[in-house]
Amino acid sequence: MRWVQYFVIALLGAVTANFVVQNHSQKLEEKFEVILYTLSLCDHCAVFETDYLPDYKVHALSKIAPLVMINMDEQGTGPYHLKTPISHVPTAIIMKNGKEVARLNGLVDRTFFYAFIRNQTIQ
Repeated sequence: MRWVQYFVIALLGAVTANFVVQNHSQKLEEKFEVILYTLSLCDHCAVFETDYLPDYKVHALSKIAPLVMINMDEQGTGPYHLKTPISHVPTAIIMKNGKEVARLNGLVDRTFFYAFIRNQTIQ
């Protein structure tokens, strides 16, 4: 009877160990998003919203890192944990799994904006 107990314990231990190994070997999926902070009276924010945003929505990067706009007049700084406060608008912040990884202050050339997002999200 005692050998049956040892067999069951050994079997359960092997199954548990196998589960733990498989669980740690799985790579967590990385989730990116671009948070764009704006203000209503900001001319550069308006340029970004009218000239850049429509193109970004159909760009391949929007599937990797969807863009969320936060109007600070209406929503404040939002529910996102930021490393430092927003000091310029527009400010684009790249979030990876809910944490800030990169920030771009001010209006920049569209090509530079896309390169910035690509460099931070595509490994």
